[in-house]
Amino acid sequence: MVKQYIRLFPQEYKDFRFGVKEKQRDLNTKFAEVKGPEEIVERLLYEVPETLWNLINMKTTADEHKWLSSKEGAHWFAREFEHFRISSEV
Repeated sequence: MVKQYIRLFPQEYKDFRFGVKEKQRDLNTKFAEVKGPEEIVERLLYEVPETLWNLINMKTTADEHKWLSSKEGAHWFAREFEHFRISSEV
């Protein structure tokens, strides 16, 4: 699915990659930690373009989507598709 996205939307992917590289350049830690409200620290593990996310939603079952949204699924995605990863460490 990811390979199809890259092939079908090459310019969007290129623009997205530029944005990811900019975020990576501005990171304070290798874990992409950002402070949220009330000093809560969040990790930006990966980011997915809206078009790809919509494709994923259309092609996956509810259980597959739930797993992908879990910590285990998020770590798998970040390791499998490093070009979408924000943090340098998973």
